[in-house]
Amino acid sequence: MVAENTAPIPGRNKRRADVQYSDDQLYSPPKLKHSGFFLAVIDLVASIGVVGRLLVTYDTLLTLLVAAGIIALFWGLSEAVSDFDTAAEQASTSFAWVSFVITFPLSTAISSSISRREKGFTSLSALRAAMCSVVSGSRTWNLPGKQPDGADPISDSANGKAVAALAIAALKPMEAYLLAPTVSRARHFQISAFVSDREWVLSYQRSCQTEIISRLHRLEQAVDALRLPPRSMPPPHVSRINQYLQFVRTNWEQLRFIKDYRQPLGLRTFSRLVILCLPLFYAPQLFSNSTSSWAVSLPLAVLTQLIFVGLFAIQRVLEDPFITDQSGQESERESVVADANNASRTQPSGIRVDAIRVASEFADIRNEVRRMLHSQHDQQAV
Repeated sequence: MVAENTAPIPGRNKRRADVQYSDDQLYSPPKLKHSGFFLAVIDLVASIGVVGRLLVTYDTLLTLLVAAGIIALFWGLSEAVSDFDTAAEQASTSFAWVSFVITFPLSTAISSSISRREKGFTSLSALRAAMCSVVSGSRTWNLPGKQPDGADPISDSANGKAVAALAIAALKPMEAYLLAPTVSRARHFQISAFVSDREWVLSYQRSCQTEIISRLHRLEQAVDALRLPPRSMPPPHVSRINQYLQFVRTNWEQLRFIKDYRQPLGLRTFSRLVILCLPLFYAPQLFSNSTSSWAVSLPLAVLTQLIFVGLFAIQRVLEDPFITDQSGQESERESVVADANNASRTQPSGIRVDAIRVASEFADIRNEVRRMLHSQHDQQAV
């Protein structure tokens, strides 16, 4: 039988607040107002908007300018050289072969980026569950009985509040680490000004990692202190909480490796240069006969470049699967997290809705831990 409640049904008359309802009524799935052909049209318009946000970048502008310049060069040659058509026909390369050469590594890179993103989701959810289990066990397992009148109150170390507070503290440098800016571009290895930026960010991440290790160590010490009176938690229970803490460490290291080790630099730079120079391969084919003109060749070149630039933009956006999300941030934050949020503005431009919203996820973990910290269920559960 479904349990009855006395809260008002959302969206109903507020004056009937005493009406009872079932959980089936409260949690019934919402129904969409629109369907059919209208939604298909809206999805098409929205898809065009998403593609537009992906393509509106300086990389796209540079690629199109280079393509237009190459097309203009070959058109000028076709007008100036009498036998250019014959030479262009002999030098033309199969466009299908060139497309395969660039599409194959791009599709592989996109598939790898999506795989890394999925692993990031798995590790983050496992870290969240393990951290909540650490706090829940320290707050509810084998709690001491009610203290007699006049006795000293139970300390924070004994009732698990110290474990919860240290768990919240350990999450903050983790968030800062994941929100550090991307420093794995070619410019961060070849140009001195950007090399110094890379060194600064790596130093910043090392500081965050040192603080994470330190705070997790203090959290482990707080868990071990639960064995002492008046808590006197049995060793098997403490070992179980330490096992959860090991899961936290393991999943954090997986998140850190996803953040630090991205797509091979050689693959990314090769794809970028081939896309930029792609018109050199198919431009001769466009002017291989006397009826060819720039009015037809230029739009074809632009559309071709937009396709490949779009694929490259998808790979670049998913290269670093961690982003900030202002809606999930709290009013009071540590300086390291604030610095990381400011630095994350240098992330690649374009739509990032498919990335992991680090700030929101970590804010949810902290809020869940705080609910355990301030709960009044301080009675013996085990």
